[in-house]
Amino acid sequence: MEFNFRGKKALVTGGGSGLGRECAILFAKNGADVLVADLIPERCEEVATEIIKYGVNAISYQVDVTDYEQVASMYKKIVDEWGTVDIVVNSAGVCLTGELTEESLENIDKTIDINIKGRDSLKVADALRIINGVRNEIEKEKDDDENVKCGQKIWCQRCTC
Repeated sequence: MEFNFRGKKALVTGGGSGLGRECAILFAKNGADVLVADLIPERCEEVATEIIKYGVNAISYQVDVTDYEQVASMYKKIVDEWGTVDIVVNSAGVCLTGELTEESLENIDKTIDINIKGRDSLKVADALRIINGVRNEIEKEKDDDENVKCGQKIWCQRCTC
């Protein structure tokens, strides 16, 4: 199946393996630039190297999705590099392999942190990125409205001439 993602910017957490890797490659094959994020940097680099072969840009980014500051830095990186994020795939996740009653509290906590808190960190960072973008647009429009052309044909703030 083919899609057209030309010019789009995708961010894929868990992009170093499994479903996240496949999503990142699918976006690249169909024209999107992709930020590949994963806890294990070698995985990110391997997938990013593969993605570049499709003639698109790739960023390899190590991130712990349970750490909001790292997630926020990841968003800053993609926006600084490419100006926007069009597609976000949160594929970072782990699963318990044994019976719940036999799992350690450490493994249960890790699963909750990655699968729930990690998802929430991504949602909060994306929401803040959108809100800040909207704020910037509102401020720009506000500035444009307050700038009027005066008789000398120059632009000035709250012109009274």
